[in-house]
Formats: sequence, structure tokens, C-alpha cells
Amino acid sequence: ASLTRRLKTGQGSLVDASLLRSGYYCNSTTLCNATPDERPTLQEAELRACGATEPPTYRHYTCADGAVSILGRDESHDAIWSKIDIAFGEGVPKRTTPEALSEKLKTLPMEEVEARLRNMGVDCASISNLVTNVRKVQADQPHLFEQAPPGFDDVGMIPRKPFVFGLAPLEAQRPKTAAPAKGIHTREICETGFQPRAADLALPLPKKGGVQAGSALAPNLPLEGVTVVELSWGLGLSAAACSHQLMAAGATVIKVVDSTKGDPLKTKGDPRVYEQFNSGKEVFEVDVSFAANLDPRSRQRSTPLLTMIADRGAICVVTNAPTSVLEVAGLVPPQGARRGEMDVVVAVISPWGIDGPEDSRGDLGAFWGRSGMGAGVSGQVGGDDAMRPLPPQMGEIITSMQAFTAVSAAIFHHKRHGDGQIVDISMERTGLWCVVLMSTWVSCDPHKGKLWEIPPSLITERWPVPTLTSITSKDGVSIQLLGLDLARHLLPTMNGLNVPKTVWLTIILTVVFKVIPEKAPTKVLKLVPLLVVFNKQIQHCARQLTFEELVVRFEKAGVWWTLVKSPGQAMAYQQAAVTGAFADADGDKTAGRRFIAAPVQVKS
Repeated sequence: ASLTRRLKTGQGSLVDASLLRSGYYCNSTTLCNATPDERPTLQEAELRACGATEPPTYRHYTCADGAVSILGRDESHDAIWSKIDIAFGEGVPKRTTPEALSEKLKTLPMEEVEARLRNMGVDCASISNLVTNVRKVQADQPHLFEQAPPGFDDVGMIPRKPFVFGLAPLEAQRPKTAAPAKGIHTREICETGFQPRAADLALPLPKKGGVQAGSALAPNLPLEGVTVVELSWGLGLSAAACSHQLMAAGATVIKVVDSTKGDPLKTKGDPRVYEQFNSGKEVFEVDVSFAANLDPRSRQRSTPLLTMIADRGAICVVTNAPTSVLEVAGLVPPQGARRGEMDVVVAVISPWGIDGPEDSRGDLGAFWGRSGMGAGVSGQVGGDDAMRPLPPQMGEIITSMQAFTAVSAAIFHHKRHGDGQIVDISMERTGLWCVVLMSTWVSCDPHKGKLWEIPPSLITERWPVPTLTSITSKDGVSIQLLGLDLARHLLPTMNGLNVPKTVWLTIILTVVFKVIPEKAPTKVLKLVPLLVVFNKQIQHCARQLTFEELVVRFEKAGVWWTLVKSPGQAMAYQQAAVTGAFADADGDKTAGRRFIAAPVQVKS
């Protein structure tokens, strides 16, 4: 986005990308509803919210040897449950409850569960443990991976980037973001300097904001003068969150809303969440009944939507609508004709890719399930332990951040060369990209992945990095230890927690009688009994000290830590306020509540 500003004006920008703000933005659906008197931790609030609000036709279910995500659409809950009821209720409808279904699926193999659901026409995605999952995806979809860079031959295959540019099929992609040949642009700048070019671009003039005609002033934000159209579909947040970030970068966003049904996120979802991602956008109401006719032969090229895009000079459309709908609407060419030129950038955010299976909210299966993210967060899946609830909306928001990056690059290319293109952003690829470190470990040594496949009931005992874990004080305060380097942080952490010296005898005996005789395939797995000792002692000693006592001891011992905040505490965190994590909507008077700002901020 800032390169677009430099292209227009010759001026640079300061891009401020903050891990703190990114974390807040990923949790924004929880935090925008937070009040100062809330006490649950952020994690507890997220899991509680997901468990309470997600319907039983859109959630994970643990099986005997894995888990399955049921991907029921929002609008057809009753019809889908009837099919599930027949598949697992001995053929008798209206007999199975969600609780009974959960218990029944724990006794069935994952493949059988998936087969029964698919036979009844219910969309689903299997979730195996991390090592199995990574190998399966690499075997089934090798085009999602690429060879590691030179010098990393032992790594093998790594996931490709989450987005794809251009019109060609995936296996023949050539990204359309090319700059001039190496050295030409730099030599030109050295000879002539940066030349303002805003007057030569004939930028579209939005109704409010943006660059004014004849103005010699450079835009304060990189995408001022750029008009983006957002077409959100169903209850998915990805397109709305992406355009929210584009708007924060200066773009004028026009949100398309069905004049006959309204916005489902506003009418069926949480009103605060709707305001979080849509406040300040211009609304354009249109009858999108073309979506009901999915016959490509009747594809319309002169709909009110296309007319509005042309009249407003929009150069980008961001959408999470199914590809079949976009083809009928005239926004995306049919699959066999995607090699021609386009006038605008069309960014399609989907669970499985632009030509993959269509599902308006497939992040639960694509981002968390298929990529392995769900198994990575929940530990080992399958057996008696129920899979931990996962916040599906977080997958949509993380994908929207990748979409923002891809769309910004495509807009830069459009401003430089005048070409539009399709940008294909996949939740599946985003999830794979998020576990790139884990998949790399698995490629190098599959046994290392076993360290992270821990049943939820044993997670505190077998966590592979005891100095990078959560602890609870005597008075119930949750603390996150930050010692990623175990060798560096173990002794300070043990001293800070006042671990008794007698424990060292237990450690020695564990090494002699459990570690050395252990016939594990790798040295790391041989150390698991020792990790159990350290984890138990750290958790036990933390519960013997109050929060104030821990703070004093940690400061003296040099322990790295941070407070696990409740949503209310997070919204009152001064560091977050100072770094611009909050943004109040116009006219918002809700006491004690604030909205979350876009994570990347650009300053002239």
C-alpha cells in the first residue's frame, strides 16, 4: 500500500506493524464486546463464546482416531441436522441430541464418520494428528507446497504463500506483480529524483474523502483516492475484515448489501462485531437476485453492481462469495476463460481456493482442520479427550490480514501497469502458512511432531518447553512465561518459582532410570520424562506463591513473563492504547467498550 503512495506522489511512508495490535485484531470479535468488569481470561472468553454460539452443525467432533469438522451452512441448520440425525441415529430422525452425537462419534473411526456424513450430503473435513495431517496434505495436494530454498535441502517441501495472483491455473502461476528489470527503477530515481505524479493519474473521486481534484497535496494515507467494493456473503467475516484494513489505509470502501435480505452479519450476527468491521463504510443496496440463477450461460454483464463499479471508478472488489455466484454476477470469468485481461482487481477469499469446493464459512474445516492448525492447537486428537473448541472467526480474520497484503500488492500493480487480475486467497493455504515452522520440523524429522501431539488432559505435564507455558498463582492470577530458549531460561525460572533444591535429586533419578534407558527414536523424545518433572514442579510451585510474590521473585531472577489478561483488562491496557490498538466508531456511546483498530498503520 505504501508503495502505491510512493508511486503516486514520490513520497515514502513509515509503516508500523505491531505484534500487539495484530493479536488484538485477531481477538477483535471477543474484545469489541468486552467490559472492564469481565474476569475470564482471553482464552476462556474465546472458547466460551465459540462453544456457546456455534451451532452443532458447524463445529468439531472428536472421533476414535481423530476428529471431524461438520461444515453446515448457516441458513440450513435444521435440514443438515436431520441428515446427521439419520446418519447416526439408527435411521430414525429427531432422536439424536448434540451431546449424544458427540459421545457416539468418539467410538467411531474418523473415516467411517466422514463416509456417513458424505453419504448423506453433509459437508465435512477430517482432522488427523499433526504429523499424519501434514503428510496427508503433502500427498493429496502437492501443488500447495514448494521446494525449500537452496541451502535448506534437508527441509524438503514447505507451504506456498497463502495467496495467488493472476488468471492462469494454479500449477502455471506467474505472479502479476512484476516491477521493471533490476536496476532500472533505481537508476531512474538517482538521475531524476522522486517526481510527484498525482496529477497524471486521473484518480477516481469518491463522494467523501480521498484526493480532491486539482489538489497539489499528497495523500496522507497510501490508498486515498482508491475505491474498493466489498461483497460479503453469509456470516463470513473475511471480506469485511479485509476491506476494513484497506479503509484504514485510506481507501474508500463501498459495501454491497442485498436490498431484499439485508446483511446476514447484521441481521443474524452480533451487532458489535458488525460495527467493528463495517463502521464508516458506504453502503450500496442492490438486489443480488442474480445469485439465485447459477447457470453460466445466463451470466449477466450489465448488472447494477457492475454499473456502480464503473460509475464510481472502483479498481478493486473484495469478496468471499462462492465462485459460481461471482461468475453469474460477471465479476469472475468462467474457469476455462481466465487468461484474458481484466480492468479491476477481484480478490476472492474462499476456504479451499477459487476453484475448490464452495462453502461460505469453511474456515473451520480449511483453516483449522485441513491445514493441521486445529491439531496443533488442540494437541492430540482422537480418543476419550474431546477436542478443544477453536475460535473459527479467528481463522477468517487471520486470512483477511493475508488478503489485505495480497490486495495491496495487486492495487500497486494496477496503478503501475493499469492491469486488473484475480487474487485467489485461500483459508486452507493461510492455515498451512501459519504452521510452516511445524511442517518444516515434520519434514526434517517426523518424530519431532510427536512432541506436540499431546492429549489435552496431559498438556500441562508434557508441554515441550516448560519455560514457555501458562501458570496460575495462589490467588488465581494467570501468567504466561516467555522463555522460548529452554537452556537460557530454565534455571532463572526454577529460582524465581522457589523450586526446592531437593527436586534436583528427582531430576537426577529421572535421568538415570527413565531418560537413559528410554529407547526413543530421537534424543528429543528421550527427554519427555524429564520434561514432565520440570512441568509438574513449575506448575506446583507457582500455585504456592501469590501474584505479588511471583512478581518480586521474577524481577529478582530475571524471568520473562506477561500477565494473561481478561478481555476487560486487555481493553484497559495502556500500552495497547498508546500504540493505537483502539478505534472508536463515530457516534459510539457504549460505556466501557471500544473497537479494535487495523493492525498495520501507515504514517506520512
